[in-house]
Formats: sequence, structure tokens, C-alpha cells
Amino acid sequence: MCRRGKGFTLIELLVVIAIIAVLAAILFPLLASVKEKGRQSQCANNMKQLGTGFRMYLDVWGKYPGGAPAGDLSKGYSNWVWPVKGSTIPNREGIRFVDVSKGCIFDYVKNRSIYMCPSDSQGKAFKSGQTFGFGLSYSMNNQLGPEFNNPRISEAQVRTPSKTVLLVDEGNGTIDKTTGKTKPICDGYYGAGPDIPAEVHCGGCNISFCDSHMDWIKSTDFASLKYNPTR
Repeated sequence: MCRRGKGFTLIELLVVIAIIAVLAAILFPLLASVKEKGRQSQCANNMKQLGTGFRMYLDVWGKYPGGAPAGDLSKGYSNWVWPVKGSTIPNREGIRFVDVSKGCIFDYVKNRSIYMCPSDSQGKAFKSGQTFGFGLSYSMNNQLGPEFNNPRISEAQVRTPSKTVLLVDEGNGTIDKTTGKTKPICDGYYGAGPDIPAEVHCGGCNISFCDSHMDWIKSTDFASLKYNPTR
């Protein structure tokens, strides 16, 4: 009598492969989401530390620093990060990159790495031969800083600090008006409109507020964020 061998038949192998493929399709997105949640948590920690740096700066100066690149540097005030002009002009101020260590907040945080979101794939620090490379993922709400002749805002003038945006993660979020696509221009200065939050963390973005707390905001709520500190 002929006895069947112990090996799998072709059909059985195909069934096993199909099951593995189905499981992979289910598990891989889940694993990617878990990994992104870890990066989101690290980004949140970065913003909390930067928010603490702003808190300590305000305790000394009472008014917000410049957002860069056009902050008012009179009377000893400074920018939160320091703009460096270059020979090419990726944005209208001619800023190619920034030096976070020369910004006024760095004295309180002493850590370059917290200025970079771990999910920011384009915000690498400037290197020779690049058009730009800001080495920065977060930008300050331009309505808080004395940019382009805006008045300097004191902490007391912020009517609802728990709702007013301080820092935005915009590492992959700025829109190129020519192409309509996003491009990595994060110069420390955020203006709602052409600048948009980077939708890099599970369909949303981390946002830091003037009361030093931060929160994850889903992309459908970006338009409702409050930037004007005096309203």
C-alpha cells in the first residue's frame, strides 16, 4: 500500500503563505502605528522641555522673544532661535538655516536634540552643498514675537494662555506656493496660512501652548487653533 509522505502539498503551502500574508497586512500597520506613537511621545517630551525653557525666559524678561528670522533685538531681547542668512534664498528673509544654540531659550534647555521631532524626515541640520537645512522642527507663533514691526507681547497680554499656540511642529508642513506641495522650511517663525502644522503623528501634530502644556491635535482641528494672543 502506498503511504503519503510527510511533506506539505503545494495547496497546503499556498494556504500557509496566504495566511501569513493576511497576518502581515494586519500586523505591519499596527506595528508602524506603535512605532509612530513612540516618536510622538518623544516629540511631546521635546516640546514640554522647550515650553519649560520659555517659562523660565518669561520669568526673567516678562515678554516673549522674537520668533526669528526678523525678531526685534533691541533692549537686550533676543530670538528663541538664531537665524543665519545664506547666499541662496529659500524663503523671503534669505534664511538658509538656524543656530539653536545661539537662541535665548537654549540657555535654559542645553540640548540641541530636543529642537528636532523624531518624525521630521527633512529637517536635518545644514551641511555643505544643501540649499537649506534648518536643524529645527518647531516654530514659534509669529503673533507672540515682535516680527516685522509687530509689537512685543508680554505674558500678561495673552488672554487665554491655555488655548493660544506657542510652538508648532511644522518640520514637514510648510506649503510651497509655486507647486502647492509641502517643503521643509522651518525657520523658527510660524505664520498660519502658508505654514501648516506637520501631520506626522498618526494623523495629527503636537502643539505647545502658552500655559506650558502641550497636546496632540488631529489634522481636522488645525483650522480651529488660536494664534492671536490678545483676542
